[in-house]
Amino acid sequence: VATGGGAAIALFPPVLLVVPVILLVIWKTRFVSLGSLLGACLAVALATAFALAGALSWAYAAAVAAVAAIIIFRHRANIERLRTGSERKLGQKVRLTG
Repeated sequence: VATGGGAAIALFPPVLLVVPVILLVIWKTRFVSLGSLLGACLAVALATAFALAGALSWAYAAAVAAVAAIIIFRHRANIERLRTGSERKLGQKVRLTG
């Protein structure tokens, strides 16, 4: 996510506006993956809004959407764990068997 986020910021610096929302989601839910997924979706929404307003080219908006799609694709396992309620929360201890 850090690489994808960095790419999105390089393509479209106003995407930094979604960072407070991401941090709020992580703080309230303790699910880092949920914050990452929401951030990817919000970045696309923001880039689309800027493109509709003529402040961003559609090529850049499409690039932001492509980066977001990669982030979401890479979170397939996290999405399944969120769906089943087995996703670990930030700070949750990992049980080791051995």
